[in-house]
Amino acid sequence: MLVGGILQFVFREKVLSTLDRELFAAIPYYGVKHEYTKSWDDTQTYLQCCGRLDCKGSPNPTTMYMDGCLNKVIDFLREDAAY
Repeated sequence: MLVGGILQFVFREKVLSTLDRELFAAIPYYGVKHEYTKSWDDTQTYLQCCGRLDCKGSPNPTTMYMDGCLNKVIDFLREDAAY
């Protein structure tokens, strides 16, 4: 348990920066490549989020979740790691 806590602390920033970078890199493929579009749609539906940071500037923000997926994914990973 202690080792897990230490590893989590040491690698936290690396995991967060990698996650942010990968989400950012995937956005241009939304609507272009089916697997990216499906992954984003599934993630946004399951986590009730929109985009990497938020959906401000979206053509129709009233039909979408307003919270960004980066924070929702981080919360999901933290909750999952607690079990």
